[in-house]
Amino acid sequence: MNLILNIPIFKLSVLFSFLCYVFITFLTSPVFKSTSIIDVSSENEQISTSSSFLDTFAGSSSKDAFQLKSYLESKEASNFFAQNADVEKIFSNDEVKYLSRYRSNGSTSFHDYFLRKIDITIDADSNSVIIATDAFNASDALYINLELINMASEFFNRKARLSSINSKASKICELYSINSNILNIEPIEYDYDEKLVEKSESANELLILKSQNYRDFCLENFNSRINTGEDDLNLFPSFEIKNINAGASKQILADIYNDSLDSITASNNIQIIAEPVKSDNYESLNRLVYCILVFAVSFILLVTLKVVIRLRNEFEV
Repeated sequence: MNLILNIPIFKLSVLFSFLCYVFITFLTSPVFKSTSIIDVSSENEQISTSSSFLDTFAGSSSKDAFQLKSYLESKEASNFFAQNADVEKIFSNDEVKYLSRYRSNGSTSFHDYFLRKIDITIDADSNSVIIATDAFNASDALYINLELINMASEFFNRKARLSSINSKASKICELYSINSNILNIEPIEYDYDEKLVEKSESANELLILKSQNYRDFCLENFNSRINTGEDDLNLFPSFEIKNINAGASKQILADIYNDSLDSITASNNIQIIAEPVKSDNYESLNRLVYCILVFAVSFILLVTLKVVIRLRNEFEV
């Protein structure tokens, strides 16, 4: 206890600050930053104005921007990046200092490490997504930024394709149902396929298989009714039903045609507002700030420790 009371607080705090400076300088690598700004507003998005305080405070960002942010920060995105980029070359090369380097056998997962190298923010006023990426040289920082934009584009393409597949399957069912005298048939129960999950390797594949099963179910049931000419009740004049069916079929066929085009058309959700560029200089390591912070914290802790020990000694006496 007496040893602690005799410790020179100021000198020890300076020593800790010096060690902090050595630690930052020799064990961590400076990083380069690349920043891009993209707009993810869809063309059909309606801009509405509201005078309420809550709407003004919340901003006008669409859900697409928040969905994209959630995706890029997800483990799926980091896994996709790891599969398509040379992680060893970017984050584990010999030029990267020990504490800044990614180690596959370390305690930190690649997902957590990757999240420290990207920063996705949303500007509520302009409905834009700001993508900032860090790396240990300017070219890699630019590459990561471009790869994230590429992943963002594929994210919206995948959403559009899945939406198109589901919509087309539903409309095919509508087309067959209206031509099988749907007004006069009993409700049809769609059986739950308990083996569908076992057949799927991903959530998107599961939804596609489910949509295809529903389409096949409709074709099997409604097509059989068309071929047998089933018409049990005849509650409505046949010529009226035929007129309605013809008009409805024409509209549904047009919708199916448009959905088919959407399934092979790239999404146009993303527009580039600001291009990512190579940084000329690395980001400041803020050595002085960290050293001052370490000095202040260590000084306060040492003073507090001495005070506690002295109070304890007084009570013991």
